[in-house]
Amino acid sequence: MSHVLWTRHAEHQLRHICRLYAQQGYNPGFVLDQVQMLCQRLASGGPDHPVPGIPSYAHACFDRYRLIYRRRRNDVVVYTIHHPSFRHPVQSESPKHREAVRHPHL
Repeated sequence: MSHVLWTRHAEHQLRHICRLYAQQGYNPGFVLDQVQMLCQRLASGGPDHPVPGIPSYAHACFDRYRLIYRRRRNDVVVYTIHHPSFRHPVQSESPKHREAVRHPHL
């Protein structure tokens, strides 16, 4: 499995999304589990994407927000999250990626 990098901005977005779902009665842990499962399926080239392995660019829809990832050097995968409530979605090529938070469990 490739290393996964979350930018701090994306981590903040994910927490915000979990709060939004919690307000609607969803368990934030369930939402996080769903996102992690989606990441694993995408990274393994599973049924959500016909190309085996990690494609250079791919989108995945998860309810009302999109999870976007790009193949980077040394098989590092950078995930960014877009949601309608975010006015300025994080850009994958942003310098903020240098301050990424590692999530080896993904």
